Amino acid sequence: MVESRVDNEGNFTFVSFLVEGKDAFKWLKNEAGVHRVQRVPRTESKGRIHTSTASVVVLPEVPDVTLNIQPQNLKIETCRSSGAGGQHVNTTDSAVKVTYTYSVNGKTEIITATSQDGRNQHYNKERALTVLKSRL
Repeated sequence: MVESRVDNEGNFTFVSFLVEGKDAFKWLKNEAGVHRVQRVPRTESKGRIHTSTASVVVLPEVPDVTLNIQPQNLKIETCRSSGAGGQHVNTTDSAVKVTYTYSVNGKTEIITATSQDGRNQHYNKERALTVLKSRL
């Protein structure tokens, strides 16, 4: 998983992941669109099925491009990862959040990218910068 967001109730509101392999995009590109998700919530006492939707976007991996990212506009923060991982999660600041601030026509824009998938801070920094580049 590259990036995820969870709401106060523990439900995923955003998940981003990378699939690598021969012809991965070719096999997954037709999965893009709105998918119906059926589930029985924990709070449902009568066992009724609730239907929700999930938007799925499938993008090819962008080849590494050279961008003129000004280091003074880049803010890199580290923190402890959340979720499973045992004692290692509690002892190292391996999660990385990269914030890029820039101006377009006098308007300030902010783009953020995070990564906490790897156990290594350097790996997570590279992954977050890759996500940032793809968003730019």
